[in-house]
Amino acid sequence: MLCGLVTHAYLARVLGPGNYGILGFAVSVVSYFGILASLGTDMWGARTIARQDREISTITADIVSLRLALSLVSLVLLIALVSVWQESSTVNAVILIQAASLFIAALTLDFAFQGLERLDVAARRQMIAAVIALVGMLVFMQYGGSAITATIVFQAAACVAALYAVVIFRRSVAILPLRISFTAWKNILRASVPFAVTGVVNAIYFSIDVVIIGLVLSKEEVGLYVAAGRVLTVGLSVAGVFTTAFMPVLSRLVAERDSRRQASLHLARSVIFTGGLIASGGFLLAPEIIHLLFGSGFAGAEQALRILMINLAATHVLTVYHLQLMTWNHERSQMVIMIAGATLNVLLNLIFIPRFGIEAAAATTLASTLFVMALAYIVLARHGDECHGLVIVQNTIFFGVAAWGGYAVLAVTGHAIETPAGRFIVFGTLLTLLYGAIGWGLGIIRPAEIGRYLTRNQN
Repeated sequence: MLCGLVTHAYLARVLGPGNYGILGFAVSVVSYFGILASLGTDMWGARTIARQDREISTITADIVSLRLALSLVSLVLLIALVSVWQESSTVNAVILIQAASLFIAALTLDFAFQGLERLDVAARRQMIAAVIALVGMLVFMQYGGSAITATIVFQAAACVAALYAVVIFRRSVAILPLRISFTAWKNILRASVPFAVTGVVNAIYFSIDVVIIGLVLSKEEVGLYVAAGRVLTVGLSVAGVFTTAFMPVLSRLVAERDSRRQASLHLARSVIFTGGLIASGGFLLAPEIIHLLFGSGFAGAEQALRILMINLAATHVLTVYHLQLMTWNHERSQMVIMIAGATLNVLLNLIFIPRFGIEAAAATTLASTLFVMALAYIVLARHGDECHGLVIVQNTIFFGVAAWGGYAVLAVTGHAIETPAGRFIVFGTLLTLLYGAIGWGLGIIRPAEIGRYLTRNQN
């Protein structure tokens, strides 16, 4: 996570908002074709392996071979799109290079290791990719590197990391007998359809704003919004750690109602509190974060980042709901919910982005998140599942008080520390200590619960 943040901070400073925006625009466009290349097999495969419904070697090999075939189809469609639309040669080149990610993702075996609860392998793969990308950027971008060079480095790093995971799988789990089996592919596609549709609408939900900004505004505006979005992504990465750890647990406990209630409560307390802490820091210190990471040229992203930090807090609640829907066999309801949310998101973006710019994109993301969260609450409540209302209310009040009080304190005392780095360190440290101590003292967060699940000690 840290390497990725440093890499993008360095890259944004080297490329500037315009070229950094080209890179972000290309990633967003290719992400839609990436959904076609995977069609929900990640989540379905992890859940199937966690429940031990199929033999690991066979299901993993069938998923990988299917995704390689789908990646080829996606590549053809992407080339057809690039050949007919009106974009610069640089944008088209970056998109075509980024298309390598379709095949790299097909070979990425995180789903298998997640289902096996061997999270260390997936973590090492991500670390390898991040370190290689950082070193590559430092080596190649200093010689007048471009968005094209950056894209090549990213894809090379991801490829090496994916191949590492394949080697580990073959050595410690099972062989990977790739084959063409239309019957197996058909069965996988039939079972993963809800996840696939949810994946498509997730891509629309989370990246359509970048595409619309790129089409109706400028690539510089894309660069500003992508910078703010990068901070949001880093903030969400902590929730990803919890999701990865709890997904096989909740899947395994699907038939044990009391145990899964307890596990989901631990998940909710941990994720929602952590989201509030990160979001409050990002909201209060948005100018300092933008300046430190991306430089003064990205100052126009500050207000969008503040709105996205409020969205970050809400998204942590939604993360809990989504995981419960997926692991407890409500994936079809989840699919409908995400379609409704994506539809609202697209409509709001089309209406407000051309008039109000990137701040409107951030605001519509927040509105859509709250809408989807309300729908997910209704579905879970109707099934008698945990909605964690008390946990949400406690953390909402806590987050609101921290954000309001911290803003008032910064307004009065912020000028006492002149440098952005100094303000970030001093106020960030104080916020973390106070937020954590008060939350622990009030019983809103219980650190022992986090350790039990992240270390797989659930007894």
